[in-house]
Order: sequence, then structure tokens, then C-alpha cells
Amino acid sequence: MKKYLIIIAGWHYSDSNCDFYEKIQKLSENFNNVDIFIASHRSLSNIDKKALKIIKKIKNCKIYAFQNIGYDWGAFSQAIDYIKKTELSYEYIFFMHDDIEIININFLDIFSQFIEKEKIVMAGNSENQILHSFQKTHPHIIEWAKQSEWGVKINSKRWSTIRGSFFATKKEVFDRIKKIPFKKGSDVRFGNWSLIIFCGLVSDIFGENSTKSISKTYLVSPYIVEYERGKKNTSDELTQSNEKMLTKKLYNKLLFVYRKLRGGYYRITRFSGPEDGLKIHVGCGNSYLQGYLNIDVLEQSAADVVCDAKTIDFKKNSVSEVLMYHFIEHIDKFEAEKMLEKIYGWLRPEGALIIECPDVVKVARLVIKNKRNIVELETGPHGFRGFYGEPVKNMTNWDYHKWGYSEFTLQTKLKKLNFSKVKVEKPVSHGRRSNRDLRIIAIK
Repeated sequence: MKKYLIIIAGWHYSDSNCDFYEKIQKLSENFNNVDIFIASHRSLSNIDKKALKIIKKIKNCKIYAFQNIGYDWGAFSQAIDYIKKTELSYEYIFFMHDDIEIININFLDIFSQFIEKEKIVMAGNSENQILHSFQKTHPHIIEWAKQSEWGVKINSKRWSTIRGSFFATKKEVFDRIKKIPFKKGSDVRFGNWSLIIFCGLVSDIFGENSTKSISKTYLVSPYIVEYERGKKNTSDELTQSNEKMLTKKLYNKLLFVYRKLRGGYYRITRFSGPEDGLKIHVGCGNSYLQGYLNIDVLEQSAADVVCDAKTIDFKKNSVSEVLMYHFIEHIDKFEAEKMLEKIYGWLRPEGALIIECPDVVKVARLVIKNKRNIVELETGPHGFRGFYGEPVKNMTNWDYHKWGYSEFTLQTKLKKLNFSKVKVEKPVSHGRRSNRDLRIIAIK
């Protein structure tokens, strides 16, 4: 008899979600070959009393409260790590949110039989991305996995994904994949990062055809109904979701053909989107940019990768854009020159380096203009902070400005590095202070 494990990302628990736990309770009574593990991101004292009462009736069930990090994929990862301390003695492992709707409690046998019949190792409920070229469309996510603490390098050029709200795997997956990478942060979309990387790992190990979904309809199968970000969709909304999915697929096909006719897959106009290649935001601080790999040295920043940007490296000709908003003045002159050389090597032809920082010539003029205004000189944006950095209590080494640039000096440096075009534009960050700051775009 097959042995099953169900891992539930426990979060909702509300009265309206009790039907889910009632179905799980019924399943536990009908199947004596299943263990259930609830990886809860709420403490037991914060779980709805009605839901908790039902959970206590579920046979062979354990509930463990984990620190709330990484959303659903964080819960899945925490559960696998916890269970692996003993042994994963199961043939099939099912992962699910506690806000799905279970239509048929025989889904355990149905999905395991589907996996065996299709000769795959992972099955989703409803159709998601099929053999998608994530290396081209989501390079920042691929690079995050490699540069972050997970150190995961995906070699597959394309792979299929399941939805994280319900999927099933064979035990062999976790014999080979020791940990589930997950993205920390406050944005629920980060779940997609974990999803893409996990499915990429499965593809690397078991092949690009090792993942399939049981239903070709988005969100819905005869056995399970999933919902978008916890929303209980009506039948009309589910129909609209499927129409959106079909429209998106048609749009992507037409876009691909259009790009082919234009003579190149990845570029129509400069910097039009993540399809243009890897984009890097260096020294992001608390400013998070979607579609970029955000890098910063401080743990409390919004960075995808926390490290000293001077030590990071990328393949030559692999990056389409490097963004530096008020970063370069925070490293010394010689470190900056070395970094600019490295960036030139990273950039692909026609790739761009975009720099914004205080222009010391403009700052000098503003200081002279405000020479009798002590408040502006010492605390305002048009005073000494343009030279030395914004004054804050407990300033760290990274808060101070270590060198200064003007439009002329920075243009000169970039031209010496053989950038084909170097142009000046109006600043778009830090208050768009064109009377104090500079913005330069250098094209390789």
C-alpha cells in the first residue's frame, strides 16, 4: 500500500475555511496510509477556535508553528527540513494551501496514479507555465538563486511549473533536492520566485518533461479548486481567470513572432522589460525595483542579494542594465574605477549603465548660494550633505560619501572605458533634484 504525506501551509484557518479542514479530517478517517503535517505560520493561540477543534480530530496529524517567513514556500521548506530530521518514508508527498477547495477526497490515489501513468515526478492540479524559457524572461530570479544563500544554479533552458497552492511529488524529488529554496520578504509575489527555482531544480535533475498538471484549465480540476492569492473566486471570476490566461498566452505567442520578424528575440526597444536580459540595481537600500536583481550590503535593506556589491560578479556580456542610484559616491575613487571596469565587462552590447549621484560642481554652487542659511547648509538637501552624505544618528561607514563626481568627470571616465555613447539626462530619483544631482546613461 502506498504511503502518503500531506504538507499543509497553515495560514487562513478562518470560519470560512473550516470546510477544507473538515475534508482533511474525513480523508484521514478513510485512509490509514496517510500522515498530515500542518506547517503553521500562526501560533496555535492565533488559530480560529472552530478550525483548531477540527484539526485536533484529524488522525495522524501534527501541527507545528514556524516563524512566518517565505509565505507558502517558506512553510513547505520549513516542514521538509523538520520532517527530514527523522525520515521521509513516504512514496508521495502532497503540498497544499489551506484555502483550496477539495472536491474529491480520493485525490491522493488519483494524483499518484497520474504521476505513474505519465512517468513524471511532479504533478500540479491546474495548468501553469509549460516549458517556459525562464532564463530569458526572469533572469533576475535565476541570478538571485545563484547569488543568494541558496547557491542554486539552474542549467535548464526551459521548464514547466505547477501552482504552489496544490501539487504532488514522488519521494525521489526530495532524495535529490535537499532543501526547498524560498524568497524572504514582504511581497507575496516572492512565492513565484521560489516556485520557478524549485521547478527548475526538478527539471535539471529529472528532465524538462518531468512535471505536468492534471487539468488544462487554470485553477480548476475535477478534484481540486485553487484560488488566486487566497481569494474565493466565483464561477464567473474563474471563467475570467481562464480567459486572461488564454489571452496572455496568445499575446506572448504574437510577441515572439513580432520579435523574430524584427530580427532579434530579446530586444525591441532598449530596456523594455525583463525579457531584455538581467537587470541589476546596485545599492538599492529600501528602494525595491520589480524586474531587477536588487543588491545591497545591509541586511535591513530591500535587497534580493545581501552582499558588498564590489565583490559580486556576473558573466561577461550577460547583463542588459546596471542601475546605480546614489551608490557610487559611497565607495572610494579607486574601488569605483575598478567596479566600472567590471560593469563594462558584464554588459552585453547596447547594454546600459545608469548612474545618479550628487554633482559636486552643482553642490558647490548651492552651498555658496545658501552660505548664510545654516539650516539648509547643515540639514537640507542643498547644503553639505551633497558633499558628505545625509546626516543621521549612528552613521555607518556606508552612509558617508567617499568621493565626488561632476557631469564632466564622470563622462570622461566612462568614455575612457570605451562606452559607445555617454549622455546626460535629468535625474529621476531622490527628489529629481536636477539643480543638485546628475544622471548619466552610458551605452556599451
